[in-house]
Amino acid sequence: MYKTPNVIMRTWQIEQQQEFNRLAKKWFTLAATPGSGKTTAMLNNAHKMLSTNRSNFIVIVVPTDTLKTQWKRKALKEFGLQMKSNFTGHVTHEYDGIIITYQQLAGSVGINALHDLHSYKEKVFFIFDEPHHMALGLAWGDAARYVTKQSIGGVLGTGTPFRSDDYRIPFVDYHSDTHELIPDYEYTYSDALIDRVVRAIFFRKINTEASWYSYKDELITASFYDELSEAQASERLNAAIHPDSDFVRHVLKQSYAELMRLRQTEQHNAKGLVICKSIYHAEAIARTFEEVNNKKPIIVTSYDEHGTKDDISIFGESDEPIIISVDMISEGVDIPPLRSLIYLTNKTTPLYVNQAIGRITRVEKDRELYNGYVYLPSDPRLLKLAHEIKKRRIHTIKYLNTVEDIDEPKSDIDEPKSVEDIDTPNVWTGIDEPKPIDDIPPKTHQERLFEIISATGIDDGGIYDAQEYASSEIEQATDFITKHQLRIPVETGAQLLRIWGAKQDTSPVVEIPTDIELKETALRKTANRLAYRYAIITNREPGDIHKHWVNDMGGKWQKYETTTGLESKIIWLKGLIDNAKGHNKNG
Repeated sequence: MYKTPNVIMRTWQIEQQQEFNRLAKKWFTLAATPGSGKTTAMLNNAHKMLSTNRSNFIVIVVPTDTLKTQWKRKALKEFGLQMKSNFTGHVTHEYDGIIITYQQLAGSVGINALHDLHSYKEKVFFIFDEPHHMALGLAWGDAARYVTKQSIGGVLGTGTPFRSDDYRIPFVDYHSDTHELIPDYEYTYSDALIDRVVRAIFFRKINTEASWYSYKDELITASFYDELSEAQASERLNAAIHPDSDFVRHVLKQSYAELMRLRQTEQHNAKGLVICKSIYHAEAIARTFEEVNNKKPIIVTSYDEHGTKDDISIFGESDEPIIISVDMISEGVDIPPLRSLIYLTNKTTPLYVNQAIGRITRVEKDRELYNGYVYLPSDPRLLKLAHEIKKRRIHTIKYLNTVEDIDEPKSDIDEPKSVEDIDTPNVWTGIDEPKPIDDIPPKTHQERLFEIISATGIDDGGIYDAQEYASSEIEQATDFITKHQLRIPVETGAQLLRIWGAKQDTSPVVEIPTDIELKETALRKTANRLAYRYAIITNREPGDIHKHWVNDMGGKWQKYETTTGLESKIIWLKGLIDNAKGHNKNG
């Protein structure tokens, strides 16, 4: 007898399960933006299969060891499912299923054990987490097809439904004409923003004026807005993110100061993640971070032997503000307090960047939905992806080849290894003692040849809701918010000032008596009048407008607002009215 789920399902999760039941396909593909609750949705599907006797065993396949632990905890806590995460062969009747990695799946032990599993578990249901790790014709994809031949099927769930190559992902459907992957249910980042399930992201752009000796021993000087060859553009990005550059010092200092402000004004446990390009790079960035901020950060690298995979969870629950990672904390790993991402790696592919951003879109349950912040080099390749954060991305292949049956899987030697395929690294806190110099990995051959002369860090404005904001607009918004004591983030202030066409000295035009009580009464009447006016324009209830001020703008209910808060609310309401009028004129 299976327990009743101990979780309240979101509307979209209920809808996807209804579609799962309606289609009754052997393989169901779920595409859901990172942080929206994809794991819970897939576990709910599996729980329904078990509780209705359509399945008697679950196999969950995930990218990393850390995710095995995360899935195990969630399965037990939310659905009462007992999952074995150290599977090496036979499993007893005490377990509802097993959790393995793709690498274990394709190993000889995994292939044989899973193949034999069908001899005593006749209705095996599979969950493939982030199935873009598999590909037809390569080891992991072929191994998955081999071990599932006798299964009843399963669900494939992905937050990034595409690969960076032209290999076909197994078990999913592709359109016969466009060759696009076809999800059976899709929940996009835009959908999740509307439902207030994930954070909105403000990209803080950082430009540079960099000089470096290239790998061809040429002296080059360029900003991110200078046109360069593809190779030179990559060198420019590497020059900017060099650990000793002023660019890195500027970004680390600015982002940490902003994180401390967020901790004081919005979220006391807000955290930041610094993504680096290599182990050597991460170690050097950590030293630079400590120099400029007088704070020793936590470091995560696959090289470290200190700590365990649980240390990532410990960081999430601790008061430590910053974690530095080689590449990224693995896809799907939950650290909901993450509010800030400092992007100091040279990876520019859509798959990688989207996964990285997904680390800070996640929101803690029952917490306010504050914005997330990404500090991004103004590299044109990265800015393009920032502008397209709401764009629907789907895997498209050139040729739709016929899928042949498979009798024996390949060895996993041929499987292409990328950073995302490597087991999540352990953590070294750096608190007890510094690493011995002998333990620091040597520079790569290219790192020895590459020589940076200088790379400045220059604030370059930002991108919010797919709109560019100049540095002057950000500064103006900061001054405006400070002057009027508004409780709104700077990106919202910049957005409102642009809507209003306001200047830095903008102030509410209201007839204010000198008596504080009369002033308060006059302000309340003005706010009520403006809320009613905006409600009429937008065909809403006035109460909804006041609720919007409290829930979304950080304000208070009107009877509890101070005169300063009421003045801020009046400015906000006037901006909404002006914006609504503009839309009506354009329409």
